[in-house]
Amino acid sequence: EDVYGEEIMRRYILNGSPDHFMNLQLYLRYFADDNSSEPSLRVMNYEYPSFLVIQGKGPLVFLMLRDFIGKEAFLKGFTSAVEKYAHTRMPLDQIKKEWEVASGKNLDSFFKQWIDQPGAPHLKLEWQSEKQDSSGYRVVGTIVQTSESVYSMPIELVSVGKEMKKLQIELNDKTTEFDFVVSHKPEKVLLDPERKSLWIDQSDKGKKDVAHA
Repeated sequence: EDVYGEEIMRRYILNGSPDHFMNLQLYLRYFADDNSSEPSLRVMNYEYPSFLVIQGKGPLVFLMLRDFIGKEAFLKGFTSAVEKYAHTRMPLDQIKKEWEVASGKNLDSFFKQWIDQPGAPHLKLEWQSEKQDSSGYRVVGTIVQTSESVYSMPIELVSVGKEMKKLQIELNDKTTEFDFVVSHKPEKVLLDPERKSLWIDQSDKGKKDVAHA
């Protein structure tokens, strides 16, 4: 990130590189159809395919934590933990406390949802647009959590066309409705196109063999 910028850093987490093949895409493809064998991040299983959880899911989860508490607090808490636990085994709950002190936020819910619980939310986007008399086009739709567990999380929604519009949507229920207006008819509405949040799309499914290869 310091050398190439945040956009490239996020792409690297999503897609990896030729000399580092473990990435989020492989995790999504492998566990999209069935996560019954998936360990949580707290388990730290280094055998394949569980290793995909550490190397694929892990970086994005901690990036989401950084987005939640802020870059400054994230680095401050991490640095403090490293200084206190240098040359020893650092407990996960202790670094959690360091982040809580640095940010002033309680991270129990975040760790329970993303660290202690295996899997990721399965999301489905539905939308439609209609012409308004004078104010452009009204876009309405829903984001549905099709997985058994209901996650609380922010996610980006992007309307693409002559006018691009980005919205931050808070998910807390099985179904979350949205409603906004744009000047021009949208060509499409995309859910988190840069994959800044951890979730599983319908298009991720059916690719387990590719991930294994």
